[in-house]
Amino acid sequence: MNDILSDVLPEGYNKAVDLDRVGETNFLYGGLNIVYGIDGTGKSYQTSASFVDEDVVYFDTDGSNGRLFVEHCNKNGVHYINYETVATFTPKNKLLDNTFKIIGKIVAHNRAKSNDFRPVFIVDSLTSIAEGQEINNAEKISPLLYLLNNHASIHNYCLILIDHATEHFEKGKHIGFKLEGNAGAKKRTSVTVNRYVPADVHNPEFGGTFYCERARGNNSGLRKGDEYLVTKVNKAMALEWIKRRNPNWLVDGMTKSEMTIKTKNLKDKWVRAFIDDIFGKSVVDKITNFKIR
Repeated sequence: MNDILSDVLPEGYNKAVDLDRVGETNFLYGGLNIVYGIDGTGKSYQTSASFVDEDVVYFDTDGSNGRLFVEHCNKNGVHYINYETVATFTPKNKLLDNTFKIIGKIVAHNRAKSNDFRPVFIVDSLTSIAEGQEINNAEKISPLLYLLNNHASIHNYCLILIDHATEHFEKGKHIGFKLEGNAGAKKRTSVTVNRYVPADVHNPEFGGTFYCERARGNNSGLRKGDEYLVTKVNKAMALEWIKRRNPNWLVDGMTKSEMTIKTKNLKDKWVRAFIDDIFGKSVVDKITNFKIR
């Protein structure tokens, strides 16, 4: 096949950045990753605790974090950049421009030492860097999100943007939440979208689960529906959950089907990770049964 473009386009016009998984997380290098969840449930806290060996930088563009959060970042090997630094980095005093310039300096400085440098940048949050744009309007927010995605693609890093959720209530009862604003536009302009659900809404420090709701085609097999658990919950806490919610399991046991139904809510699914540690498993007539050890 003749290359009819080589003389009219710059070198590299037909190359694309590999969308590789960041460790074992639900995030991908080479584009924009959106994380959303209910305020106060630990989504920023646990996003910052999701990484093992990666170079991670957290941008506080909200200016709402305190000393304990900074200590949390330090403990998890995450480099924390406060709001004042971002806001005053250049005379333009624009949060998004300044964030890009800091990212550019970090990438250029470290790539000069190693071409393999592939960092993770967490920006918290969309509302702050949008700086007055109508973030719930698909036409107005899409250019900004494409800009974020393309910057991460061109410079080959993982960009994680923390976003908000809209809660739903019926007759005063909380029945769930969804991605704030135009979810379709946000999913089109990103490589992943993850819904964060805490293990215990009253104890965000227990951790929770990232549920992948969008994953662009990638080399790592990350797919919609994949789950990534970041947690401090343990076998003892799962046993306590069972004693409180389904104490009959400790006497009568249960089938896998029953266990799946009882833990179907996103906030309860974390318990499944400890079932094999608590119960013995057997299969009779193709039915999986669990009995206390």
